[in-house]
Amino acid sequence: MATDKDKIKQITDIVKTHCDECFNEDYYKTTKKLIDKLKKNKDFSMDKGKIEGWVAGLLYIVGEDSGLFNQTNWIESKEYISKTDMAKIAEVSVATMKSRASKIREVLPKNAKFVADITYEEDDYDFCFGFDDDDDEDGYEMDEVLQKMADMLGHTITTKEEEYEIYMDKAFDSYDIDEAMEYMKLALMHAKKKIPDHLFKQLEGELWLELDARPYLLIKAELADLYYLKDDYESSVELYNDILRLNKNDNQGIRYKIFPLLILLDKKDQIENLIKTYENDECASMLYNKALYYYRNKNELNAKSFLKKAFKANEYIPDYLLGMGDINSPLPEMYSFGSEEEARFYLECASLAWIETEGALFWLIDEYYLYAKKNDIELLFTKKELKVLIKQAFEEMKNI
Repeated sequence: MATDKDKIKQITDIVKTHCDECFNEDYYKTTKKLIDKLKKNKDFSMDKGKIEGWVAGLLYIVGEDSGLFNQTNWIESKEYISKTDMAKIAEVSVATMKSRASKIREVLPKNAKFVADITYEEDDYDFCFGFDDDDDEDGYEMDEVLQKMADMLGHTITTKEEEYEIYMDKAFDSYDIDEAMEYMKLALMHAKKKIPDHLFKQLEGELWLELDARPYLLIKAELADLYYLKDDYESSVELYNDILRLNKNDNQGIRYKIFPLLILLDKKDQIENLIKTYENDECASMLYNKALYYYRNKNELNAKSFLKKAFKANEYIPDYLLGMGDINSPLPEMYSFGSEEEARFYLECASLAWIETEGALFWLIDEYYLYAKKNDIELLFTKKELKVLIKQAFEEMKNI
């Protein structure tokens, strides 16, 4: 089904706004050509998922095809922007931006290119470095300008660390979890000082829009993660809930971390509210969490329905939950939808909830092997062998 006309207009309007503010008219026209190409495709739709993600993907494709991310562009008087900054413009994560771009690329002709003219005029030169004539009056940090220039030249400039960064470094370097938590609390305190008090009320639910507030939200999530590692799930949930209150759009993906903890703590009211708030989210993590929640509460119909959707969203997750994936691989910093990296991330967040839910892994085996048989997926073990291995693993855990 093709993308709804109203959705196309919304996407186009947002793209126009971003191009007017950050790029040029040709960048908008080129992106508009890409949108026009996609809206004619009856087998492709941008109706599902947040508009910001699709906008980011569109801008990214034009940027990639135009060479916008080349740090040496200044030599040829061309604009440069980092992929991270591109994601910030669209207010999504780099992972989301790349994932949406990948989905779009899949339906484009193999050699299709959407190249915009990114040559800057002399009057546009300031944009290339990220400042304008009024920056001195606004208190713009020249260290940031110098760093951007240095990045283009492949050099590194040492700038003064923020106090919260110093304490974060100490937390990450600590081998003692209690010590790490104390340092992280200090980092959180100093990060909060950077945010004017009135913004907490003025931007409640949208605090991520304030760039100076992002370190505070990110550090609070790190502290919540530490509470999780210490098995203090209640404190972890309390912090995650506060982040979601301040940033309802959840640019940090907190809902995927809090959902399994709410399952462990049997907080049904909070789970139902989470499901309602993000009802349109059909990524793998949310689908597998819903399936587990409904299974735990003996809602077989919903459990099976969401598990089938989850298998289609990411076929690797059952392998990892059942010990057939590379569980020793490092946790990825980013991932694309449907990838093994996404499965590794989900394992980190949700494995305990599956283990602690009686019968859940054996139910997962039954359903996954049916799905694998229908879809010609080869598995390492027979269903009987895997159940024996899982049972042995549970016995070993009891004896520890």
